[in-house]
Amino acid sequence: MSARKKTVPAAVVVDPNQSLLKINEVAALFRVSVSCVRAWRFARKIPFVQLNGKNLLFKRADVEAFIERSSVPAKVARA
Repeated sequence: MSARKKTVPAAVVVDPNQSLLKINEVAALFRVSVSCVRAWRFARKIPFVQLNGKNLLFKRADVEAFIERSSVPAKVARA
C-alpha cells in the first residue's frame, strides 16, 4: 500500500470580469487551500451558490465583501 501524495494545483488565472468563481479560484485569490475555503463555507463565513446540489460557486461581490469584513484597520500613530 503506497502513501498518497498531495498534489499542488496549477496556478489559477482569475478573470476580473467573471461574476461567479469556482472554489479553486477563491482559494487562489486568498492564497489558501481549497479545504480552507470549504471550512469557511461549512462555517457559513462566506456566502456561496450551490447548483444542482453539486456545483459550488461564489459570487465575486460576496468574495469582495468577505475581504472587506475580514480586513483589520491599521493603528494610527499618535503624535
